[in-house]
Amino acid sequence: MSAHHPHRRPAHPARYRCGRDHPPRRGCLPFRGHQRYSWALIYTRQHNQATGQALVTMLDWLTHAGQAYAAANDYVPLPAQIQQFARTMLQQITGPTGTHLLT
Repeated sequence: MSAHHPHRRPAHPARYRCGRDHPPRRGCLPFRGHQRYSWALIYTRQHNQATGQALVTMLDWLTHAGQAYAAANDYVPLPAQIQQFARTMLQQITGPTGTHLLT
């Protein structure tokens, strides 16, 4: 039995290790060279000012300042053009009165 450290991910068996740090092999999808992104679908007009402001602020942090933590968490940082795309989209989000939430 081994102790599990609450802040460390459990080790995966070698057969599941594939991707940017492990060479591709049979049964393993080669992720190198492929960019996969997660998307957030949010209303362009938020019905609650405070909630909308918090959401836009969080998404902007995740796609910009938060990228400094990407590598340490086994993510590839977003390219600059994707970061700019995210900011452009977030600049379109408004509150209930029509004011833009990203300041």
